[in-house]
Amino acid sequence: PYFKDAENRTPYYFKRHAIQSCLYGVDIDVGAVEIAKLRLWLSLVVDEVDVQQINPLPNLDYKIVVGNSLLGFPFKSQRVHKIEKLKAEYFDETDHDKKRRLKREIDSELVQAFAASKASLGYEVTFDFHIYFSEVFSTKKGFDVVIANPPYVRHETISEMAPYLRQRYTVAASRADLLIFFYEEGVNLLRAGGVLTLITSNKFYRAGYGSKLRPFLTDKLQIETLIDFG
Repeated sequence: PYFKDAENRTPYYFKRHAIQSCLYGVDIDVGAVEIAKLRLWLSLVVDEVDVQQINPLPNLDYKIVVGNSLLGFPFKSQRVHKIEKLKAEYFDETDHDKKRRLKREIDSELVQAFAASKASLGYEVTFDFHIYFSEVFSTKKGFDVVIANPPYVRHETISEMAPYLRQRYTVAASRADLLIFFYEEGVNLLRAGGVLTLITSNKFYRAGYGSKLRPFLTDKLQIETLIDFG
């Protein structure tokens, strides 16, 4: 009822503001990203008050994105400020030609921002939180909340990625399940006082591959709640 007391204080505008200003997502699976966008659009449509004048849906291409969360770009790019402005304009743009032009310009800026990755790192980077979501770090120094259900992938399966992950993260022991890197990445993405919430395997409690992660977590975080379904 509170939202009905004033103009633009409706569930629709509340959700639209949250999607534009608060929510970000990344997944390596294209299908998961498209489903997430669809669910956000549907959540807006069901709260549209005037069905005769439904607002155009926002463009979520740079809010929910396809990417590898772990293989980021450790260098700052001067292009992020221009990318931020273009993304803000793109979110509400409804004209087809303008949308296409803005998307082309943003993609070009992103490609150039990552252009030196292969030469400097040894692998090609196409996603980085500090570049795609730079406004979060420039205004708040990180995310308030990070939520993830990282994949559980054995050491043998990530042998190609392992050398790059060991360069980038400190928690890898002799053998490592992929999920442990998501803990460190989650901590790195948080602002001071932020909250990290993960659904993961519990094997790192006792397994050898968790020997560096366990002290890392107790050093960096204060545990609020731990639910063990073992």
